Amino acid sequence: MLSKFSSEKGVCTIIWKIENFSFGLERTSKDICAVRFSSEMIDHTNWFLCLHKRSEESENVSCVLKRKSGGPESVTIAFKVVVLSPDGNDSLLTEVPTHTFEKEGYYTSDDLQETSGSLANFLWKGTLILQCYLKKVVSEERISKTCFLRSRIEAEKKDYLWSLEKHYSLLNVSNISIPLFHAAMHGINALKVELIQKYDSLRIRIFTENHLSKSAYVRCKISLLDSQGNTIASAEDGYIFERNLRSDIWQFPDFIKSQSSADFVFNFSFNFTVTSKRDEKISEQNFYEFPLYQELGSVASKDPLNSDLLRLYNEQKFCDVALKSGDKEFGAHKNILSIRSPVFDSMFQNDMLEKSTGVVNITDVDAEILNMMLEYIYSDKLEDLQMENAMKLYQAADKYQILSLKNKCSSLLKSTLTTRNVFRVLAFADDHHDDKLQTAVKDFICIFGYELLDSDMWRNFMAERTSLAAEIMHQVTINCLKIL
Repeated sequence: MLSKFSSEKGVCTIIWKIENFSFGLERTSKDICAVRFSSEMIDHTNWFLCLHKRSEESENVSCVLKRKSGGPESVTIAFKVVVLSPDGNDSLLTEVPTHTFEKEGYYTSDDLQETSGSLANFLWKGTLILQCYLKKVVSEERISKTCFLRSRIEAEKKDYLWSLEKHYSLLNVSNISIPLFHAAMHGINALKVELIQKYDSLRIRIFTENHLSKSAYVRCKISLLDSQGNTIASAEDGYIFERNLRSDIWQFPDFIKSQSSADFVFNFSFNFTVTSKRDEKISEQNFYEFPLYQELGSVASKDPLNSDLLRLYNEQKFCDVALKSGDKEFGAHKNILSIRSPVFDSMFQNDMLEKSTGVVNITDVDAEILNMMLEYIYSDKLEDLQMENAMKLYQAADKYQILSLKNKCSSLLKSTLTTRNVFRVLAFADDHHDDKLQTAVKDFICIFGYELLDSDMWRNFMAERTSLAAEIMHQVTINCLKIL
């Protein structure tokens, strides 16, 4: 039934990827996430799609489709919303055979969890993917179109390892301050963790060192590790730090007993995620296709050769060369590097210092990016790549002429375009003479022209890159004339 609807002529398909969706469920704001889109096929109408909680405390989620300005006074459509699971299957959330929308009219579905179960069951690494199908009830359209939207609920993740040179019998009170480098946007700069010995258990308290400018939701997983890094005990919990409270202390659930820790020096692993309790602008969007599951890493490579080669690298077997960045070295194999990169091939064939010493000093690629590049060389896969690292990896791939990696980084940059980062990506494309990426960014700017061209970001960009800004203004003007 689902495939029949999506294969009919004249259907507008919206594919919406929502990153960090799990934190949206735990915020107190009613609106979890929302996007807007336009459909030329449905009389040039504008729409607003939203996931909404019944109340701030409720866990019940409904889907709201609202018509905005544009087009005729009323339009009648059929629509349905489907959620995709990590295994590639889909499940119907809501279906409406026919509904007439006036301007500013809307439709609210029943509780989605009643029809499909908890949306948390459909998440992959916190990301939810929805497909919304819309079709005008009486339509002469003979083609179908797909629109790709991406939202991200802003959240900072921070991992921290804390080693205490004390045994349980010597521990009384210890504390540490953990900085959160980008969490100022969520109203919190640092968290303080305090360990207190209490009878037969170890208590953990977490609190802020300063008054918060706005409330923040913090989720934390704490693990007690042995000297080999193995987990002895762990627990996960969440807490809302309210703004302007002088003393807001999070008493973390007790999970460490004296008998489980008496013989160990303390090694704690903290996995923090911080997001705003409520945030007015939590959604960004774009209209460029993204790989639904490959980008999320939910589909493992079916080629056993790639998996075996990656295992060869991870286990560091039979390495005959080392790549060094800073104080870190990564063992590798000359034959594999040579076949994947013309630069490495030339390096190992010529009488260069690297050939005699067996060590290649990589001075302009940091260790994290170098490791990611090597993992790609061996496996042909990218996982959990975000925009910041995609730019660095692009530069490394460009230098070592790994064209397939460079193209994948470029594709990811297109798929993560937002109104916040568009000018940064455009400058990056200009610096690296990437015409395809630059064209994609220009198209994006034309879509959101009025919103972007009346911003401080645009004014700064014009001052720094006058010629490129003139090209964009010309393209925006041509597009406006076509509409008229």
